[in-house]
Amino acid sequence: MSKIKFKQGSDVAHIDNLELKMRVRSVVFKDKKLEYIECSWFQNNFYIKEKFHSKELIPWEIASKGKEIVNSYLESLENEKKFEKIHRRI
Repeated sequence: MSKIKFKQGSDVAHIDNLELKMRVRSVVFKDKKLEYIECSWFQNNFYIKEKFHSKELIPWEIASKGKEIVNSYLESLENEKKFEKIHRRI
């Protein structure tokens, strides 16, 4: 699993909408396991709150740089997961 942690107050984007900047309102755990991340944003003069899984979110500093950088970021996360699986077997 990725070592990047989303914290309250962090700016993020959804993987399917990289142009929309959202703010992490809370990170909710249940039984020491991440349950969801609640984010908020303004859209058409409405304040919106929604819950997401961490796999759906990209740090804003990466998302704001464009799709190529996001794809590289996601590739590095996938490679990190593969490495961790191999490392656990050894």
